[in-house]
Amino acid sequence: MAGSTVMGSYDDHRAISAICKKYGLWHHIDGCWGGFLAFADKHRDKGLFDGSELADSISLNAHKGWGVPQQCSLFIVNDHKKIQHEACQSGADYLFHETEYSKYDIADKTLSCGRRPDGLKLWLSLQRHGHEGYVRMAEEAFDKAIYLTNQIRKQPESFTMVNEPMGCNVCFWYTPPAFRNKPYSDSQKTNVHKILFERFHEKGTLLI
Repeated sequence: MAGSTVMGSYDDHRAISAICKKYGLWHHIDGCWGGFLAFADKHRDKGLFDGSELADSISLNAHKGWGVPQQCSLFIVNDHKKIQHEACQSGADYLFHETEYSKYDIADKTLSCGRRPDGLKLWLSLQRHGHEGYVRMAEEAFDKAIYLTNQIRKQPESFTMVNEPMGCNVCFWYTPPAFRNKPYSDSQKTNVHKILFERFHEKGTLLI
């Protein structure tokens, strides 16, 4: 995992790689949400992606961190050149023929056979933002998460961190005045945040 949906957690890729190699397992990293932070060059010291180069594959949703219009997902395979063809080919001879253009036909490398040209959206995004733009997006997400975490810690009477953020997911509890300096159970926290969610949703100011 490279950025779980809720908590934004990252696995120890080196440790998982060692286990996978020992038992002959395929090592896949789900980076659909948090994979874009690999471009945050100035935050490499956090080591979130150390060992990711050892994985067999990684997935990433460009329509999330990079803001590419839905749907646009990447499945990147590490040094297994024929694996997608071997895993997905349908063997439908009436569809696929060897021609001078066969190398451009990726349909027999996907589960769905045919698909929309989602890669075009990623290409257009790269033309617009470039590598530098993707780096900026990732670093800004990291910076904002750090800023928000620091602001929350400055107000311990009103907010409590749920965990130490690893990436750009910042999880916290809000403590309303009625529960400050008093017992505040998990069920009460849940009810409070349900009310907050409903109010934000009704006013249209924020979606949690």
